Amino acid sequence: MNEQRKISEDIAAVGKMMLWEYGNQKELNTPGHVKEEISLCWLSRTLRQLEAIDILAANGHCADGWICFRSLLERYLLYAHLCERNEFEVFDDWCFKKKYENVNMVKSNSMLRLKPEVRQIMFTEAEKERYKMVSADERVRTWDRPRMEDVAKRVEMKFLYDAGYDFASQYVHPVSDNGKHDYLRLMGRSQEIVEVDTTDILVGNARLIATMQIQDFMNQPGHNWRKVLYDLIDAMRRMIGGETIDYSVTLQKVVYFHTSGAGLCVRAVEGEGPAI
Repeated sequence: MNEQRKISEDIAAVGKMMLWEYGNQKELNTPGHVKEEISLCWLSRTLRQLEAIDILAANGHCADGWICFRSLLERYLLYAHLCERNEFEVFDDWCFKKKYENVNMVKSNSMLRLKPEVRQIMFTEAEKERYKMVSADERVRTWDRPRMEDVAKRVEMKFLYDAGYDFASQYVHPVSDNGKHDYLRLMGRSQEIVEVDTTDILVGNARLIATMQIQDFMNQPGHNWRKVLYDLIDAMRRMIGGETIDYSVTLQKVVYFHTSGAGLCVRAVEGEGPAI
């Protein structure tokens, strides 16, 4: 197995272990844990997109990989913004309001509303009441997505914004030469393609963002994670950066704590540091 590809698989494996342990805490399955639910969902999505980027890059679909990366980076920056301002609940209400209104727009469209799949979309009484409540909330009405460049500056990630978010925009938003390389490949003229290979930059940045999403997830209050997990993430990040590091022993320890029942995650105790 390619050593670099193995890093992605190891990152995903570690993330899945963390999700399993954190997500199975019964306290999270109750109202009032919007932040935890978003954190679980977004880390899950990050791991899936990391897998997708690796597959796309391995099959020569680098442009599509950059589209996926832009979404990956935007989610990370938005997560950092929500953590910084503690706006998870108002964001959740804002998302609900937007989705409710978008569905209503479809249901009121004369060309779509008679379609069976649209007619069967029904709002529950609870959803109707929630919409009334969030629509009356000034915080929800005035909330909006932040400018990603501003967030990147605040969290000192401007270099990734410039090298990733802005760069990837040329694949998300149509530009004049979109599809030129695809055309040449489809016509069997791949030898005419002249381009800089950005595959290593793409997958390297995707792995970096995934480890950062994991660490931000770990750094949120409520749980302590074993120090060995922090050591592993640090070693992975240094290897992504080009250092020659063997993190296999640390990974084995992480797997042992997870599979033995000792756990990587313990309920935080006030005044105590992370579990060793």
